[in-house]
Amino acid sequence: MRAALLTVCLLIFIGDTQPSVAAATAQQSDDTSPAVATQRGIALFGKPQLGANARHYDYVNPDAPKGGTLRRQSPMALGHFDSTNPFIVGVNPAPGVSYLYRSALYDTLLDFPADEPFSGYPLIASGIRLAPDRSWVEFDINPRARFSDNTPITARDVVFSYRMLMEKGLPLYRGYYAGVGGVSIPRKGVVRFALDKSAPREQPLLLGQFPIFPEHYWRKRDFSRPTFDIPVGSGPYRMAQVEKGARVVYRRNPDYWARDLLANRGRFNFDTLIYDTYTDDAVALQAFLSGRLDMRIENSPTVWSSGYNGAALERGDIIKFHLIDGTPGNFMGYAMNLRRPLFRDRRVREALTLAFDFKSTNRLLFHGFYQPLAGFWSDSEMQAKGLPSGTELELLKPFAKHLPADVFKRPLESDDGLTQSQRLEKALRLLEAAGFQLKHYTLVDQHEHPVVISLLLNSQHQVRPALAYARELKKLGIALDIQVVDPALYQVRTGRFDFDMADVNGALAQSNSPGAEQDRMWGSSGADIPHAGNLAGIKSKPIDAVIKDVINGQSREQIVTAGRALDRLLRYGYYYMPLYYQRGYYLARWRHVRVPARAPRFGVDLFSWWDEPANPASAPSAKQQEH
Repeated sequence: MRAALLTVCLLIFIGDTQPSVAAATAQQSDDTSPAVATQRGIALFGKPQLGANARHYDYVNPDAPKGGTLRRQSPMALGHFDSTNPFIVGVNPAPGVSYLYRSALYDTLLDFPADEPFSGYPLIASGIRLAPDRSWVEFDINPRARFSDNTPITARDVVFSYRMLMEKGLPLYRGYYAGVGGVSIPRKGVVRFALDKSAPREQPLLLGQFPIFPEHYWRKRDFSRPTFDIPVGSGPYRMAQVEKGARVVYRRNPDYWARDLLANRGRFNFDTLIYDTYTDDAVALQAFLSGRLDMRIENSPTVWSSGYNGAALERGDIIKFHLIDGTPGNFMGYAMNLRRPLFRDRRVREALTLAFDFKSTNRLLFHGFYQPLAGFWSDSEMQAKGLPSGTELELLKPFAKHLPADVFKRPLESDDGLTQSQRLEKALRLLEAAGFQLKHYTLVDQHEHPVVISLLLNSQHQVRPALAYARELKKLGIALDIQVVDPALYQVRTGRFDFDMADVNGALAQSNSPGAEQDRMWGSSGADIPHAGNLAGIKSKPIDAVIKDVINGQSREQIVTAGRALDRLLRYGYYYMPLYYQRGYYLARWRHVRVPARAPRFGVDLFSWWDEPANPASAPSAKQQEH
């Protein structure tokens, strides 16, 4: 079996001429690298925010009591999960296994708090050393580190995990770690990653983010296949129960070795985490209102405005609150598949973008809940505005002949001031300039073929705005074929590029520290690779160049400037049809579920919440919790 072969070549470097396990082990006595100071934490620029004496993250309650149960709806799209291995292509993973601000089941070398743009603190790794010339980075594996079955976490497990993800994991891992030249164990308890000259500045931090799983568990299993087996983890919880496609239960590991580390104090407080999957969100809402679920993240404007009612809310037992954080607004919209001839003309893409009526859709369908999208980094310093100037202009000038004149002549504004009728008139002129004609209320191409566009959705919740969009397109003579499929089929079809337009809700979420993931999202290198992330199929030399500027920025200012240039190019390329974005998070919880007095600056860290059924009157009010 191929998995067995992986065991033999675990520590082989990436590349044909790199040393094997024996050679890597032999380096323990031959390592003559210069002395490099061991760091407790690492930041993309400067030093981490927390000093050597810090005992916990600033936003947590270090005295939060342990105990209780948090029951919540599975955060995945409505539908059943089909694997407890989330790191492979073509699966809907069990909730709680994947991670944002940590997984319940797997730990990483470093932990990344939701309060800093990009800083990592010790978790499985107790120390970090980065070569002065950035040619390598080393991680000391904490000798206390243990898997959930109490076996030690070793350097071999780290290398095994890395190799598995690179060879059999999601394509995004190969993109994230493209700058890694090799991996070895130079000394006992130490993992070294060789870094290519092309490695981005963030590469050492990215290496601190991949999940660590045990070689002894996976040695005789096929990592590339979906499974419902309960895995051996490395994190604060053990998977206790799996009901196929329906429920996952986690129990806090009482012997978790890292519970008192800086990254964990005041976090992972619930004894039990229960994720229930609902195929009907209305049923999930009633489960919450009746007390069968303890918290809820609300994404429906209609439900938020009028769906929360009943005695529990009247008594104050349920608290609704809105958290506004410092992360860029989450892009909601449709990818246009440039692999299809219709979408290769920028004028067509701009016309399709003009057709969407945000104001009416937001007012009539969503009670004014959403904001108009102003790019891919809305509400952040990387949002492009006006005309390019200064350093941003200097980045774009070399590509002037490859870019539309609008980039340099038309200011970027979130509201163009046109009425919907004027927008449709402009759209029709663009379509006519691209060779289409409106005949008998039908838009036809040069061969008299009517224009019909399919729109792929993976949730019934997305149908209403799609229908509103279809009504506007009909005014241009374009028929929109709305296709709603389950999340698994959606992954299959988008993975093989089988769509005209596809909803990308959540797939393009940005952070305050853009880096290597930008190449996965927009870079030419991944445009024809299934599941790589470049859903639209963008192939643009200027965009590729600006992505490199983002990845290789040597200061915060350089990254921000390059981010603005990238935002501008993407917006004027009209590769994605923007709908709207939601500002912050809309949440509801039962009063016994407590949250820290202060929210983190960048996101929501649910692992910092706790259960405290006693003295409910002391719970912060919704007003106190708005940030």
